[in-house]
Amino acid sequence: MLSLTIVLLCAGFIEIEVHPDLNGLHVISEGVFHQIVLPDSPFLGLEGEPDLPFMPLRFALQSGQTTSNVILRNCRYDTLPGFYDLAPVTPILCTTGTETPFVSPDARIYSSDSFYPENLLEHWQSGVLWGMSLVTAWIRPVQWNPVTGQIRILRMSEVVVECTEDLRKPMIRARTQWSENRALEILETTVLNPCDISSSRAAIVEPGQLQYGQYVIITAPEYLIPMQELADWKTAKGIPAGVFTTDWVQNNYPCLDLQQSVRAFLTDCRDEGVDFVLLTGDNDIFEARFTYPNQSSYTPLPSDLYYADNNDIQPGFDMWDSNGNGLWGEPEDSLDWHPDLWVGRASVNSLEEAEIFVDKVLIYEHVQTVPVLQNSGRRWPEETLFGYTTGFLLEGSAAPGSRYAESISVNVPSFWLEEKCYESWGNNSAEITIAMINNGPHQVFHANHGFATGMYTAYGDIFTVEDIMELQNISNSGNVAIWHSIACELGAFDTLTCCADAWLNAPEGGGFACMNARPVLASYSFPICEQFYNAFLVNNFYELGIAHGMSLDYLCPPTSEMAGCIIQGNNLFGDPELPMWTLPGGSMIVSCPSSIDGSSQIPIQVSTSEGLPIEGARVCLQKGNWQTGEIYEVGYTDIAGQLSLYANPQTLGEINLTVWAHNFDPDSRSITVSSLENITIPRRILMKITPNPSTISVQIQFSLPWPAEVQLSVFDISGRIVSIPASGQYGCGLHAVTIDDLQPGIYFARIESGDFSSTINFVLID
Repeated sequence: MLSLTIVLLCAGFIEIEVHPDLNGLHVISEGVFHQIVLPDSPFLGLEGEPDLPFMPLRFALQSGQTTSNVILRNCRYDTLPGFYDLAPVTPILCTTGTETPFVSPDARIYSSDSFYPENLLEHWQSGVLWGMSLVTAWIRPVQWNPVTGQIRILRMSEVVVECTEDLRKPMIRARTQWSENRALEILETTVLNPCDISSSRAAIVEPGQLQYGQYVIITAPEYLIPMQELADWKTAKGIPAGVFTTDWVQNNYPCLDLQQSVRAFLTDCRDEGVDFVLLTGDNDIFEARFTYPNQSSYTPLPSDLYYADNNDIQPGFDMWDSNGNGLWGEPEDSLDWHPDLWVGRASVNSLEEAEIFVDKVLIYEHVQTVPVLQNSGRRWPEETLFGYTTGFLLEGSAAPGSRYAESISVNVPSFWLEEKCYESWGNNSAEITIAMINNGPHQVFHANHGFATGMYTAYGDIFTVEDIMELQNISNSGNVAIWHSIACELGAFDTLTCCADAWLNAPEGGGFACMNARPVLASYSFPICEQFYNAFLVNNFYELGIAHGMSLDYLCPPTSEMAGCIIQGNNLFGDPELPMWTLPGGSMIVSCPSSIDGSSQIPIQVSTSEGLPIEGARVCLQKGNWQTGEIYEVGYTDIAGQLSLYANPQTLGEINLTVWAHNFDPDSRSITVSSLENITIPRRILMKITPNPSTISVQIQFSLPWPAEVQLSVFDISGRIVSIPASGQYGCGLHAVTIDDLQPGIYFARIESGDFSSTINFVLID
């Protein structure tokens, strides 16, 4: 879409020469007006203004930097020959009505003898995306003069980004190498100056050293057992996961309400290397944060972006209500808009639904077989299926949803099977859509009108929540489907049962979904859908939460309050870490010793069923709890499919070995510890602080695997030692000290023993 010829990074400035790719631009006649067509560029204008395209500009900043100004200068244009009368922006509202809207052109603009828009650069903002600093902006590469009818297109311009240090920006203190690498990959595909990308400056630690893990599940207490089962699987495959109840969160992070307590806890999670967050409970169990992104309408919408965009300086400093009026997500609040965590929701309303949700994750990841298929001799489908169900968005044959579907189909791999149910082709209805879904697609795209409890497949034909609850795509084929939609209100999980709830909780069908909670405009909602599949199919961000988060991020900063509503109202109903399939699940051959005698380097070889090495397979060794047990080691195979992990068991028994690789069925087995002839002392001292944050005092616990000389020091945020609660020789086992004489603030506890050291932060609040 954009090309560069010059990139100059100097102190305080980024200067880039930008050449928009407008080769695909053409103008068509539609009735009395002309319409500009520019592929891959969203049309995000306001109602009544000339319908002109936008292009995103994104630049990487050095870690800890912000932007004081973005300037567009030295613009050069080409003028198209001829006279053009451009159509005004006519929003297509994807709700139940299908009448053709009439929009009057903005008289002020349409009577002007000057090029519109006057300013090509607009809506810029700097921020942090998953620990990486960047600045985002929009340019308008096409201008139009209503009086002369001239169109001119931008051929070249210079963009100057003025950079400054911003000490207020939150910084991740620790993260895994996988997280750092994935964040760098995301930024490389997003910004125009990838050579200037810097690290997050976070300390790179082993997964087992993270305070909360990489994956945090926050659940209503009644769903603790199934959510722990899900956490155990994530942990086994090398993504350490912790489960925390809403009661625990409120007790340890006392704030205004549950939502703010969860956000405060997630501020610590963000800083300590958590990547994925699952919120468990429907709205009447785990109430959403209702936000107000539109000043002209005080109808609130449920938004889990409130938890994902966590730009708080420290726990409890809620930037989404920075003006303190009790209305979150307003245009004047200090939203960063970029995701800092990848958040999904399990909108379950009973223990049975929570168990169904976990079963769907395990079935999708090929950990658990559908009981109906287990002894039937059927295998997982050899093809990856993509299903479409679309209708007309306006009366007659205007605005066919198939046009949006075909734009997505371009990026679908040629070896995928596609089943296209289009009203414009005369082959769609609720019955046809149900048959298509029951055939077992991996992905489903829907473009039509909708409401909370139903969606249109064709004019007058509705696919309802009752239909969804009776789907059988999982029991028929073993495929759990992921649904993405352009339709209003399907994801209104603040209602009793919406389409997203039904899709999530259907006992034998459905799956996971990205759906809107409130009315949407097709011109705003479709870029979100398109970017979801672009992130997934083109850029290989196959994690469901990352693809969803990056699809919303594409429209940030929002160009209007309506865009802000659509971004805040699009929620993920599903597991954010879920690795979406792009190929049928292949089998792995894993070679490793069946037993060891005490401490040992364990060699592991991972290859395909054809004997080809698998690079980047994640290998996890586990014996006991990932935080306090004997062994938790995670590594990745090299280009030869090989890896060696160190195991230091302290007891006899079994070490669990799990190997995971994208597009392969996971492999789980055990290695027997047959003797303890060759054991060595463990390599780590474990430390824990509770409660954190606290209003009065904290207890610091540390566990020594051997008698050792230890010093435990407490530092304030300036680095000054304020307390040394433990110093001297301590025996093997668990020790605890209490600190109750500090003022409110942020502190760091550091334990040192020989050449070992570990640091954990804690917060004391008023």
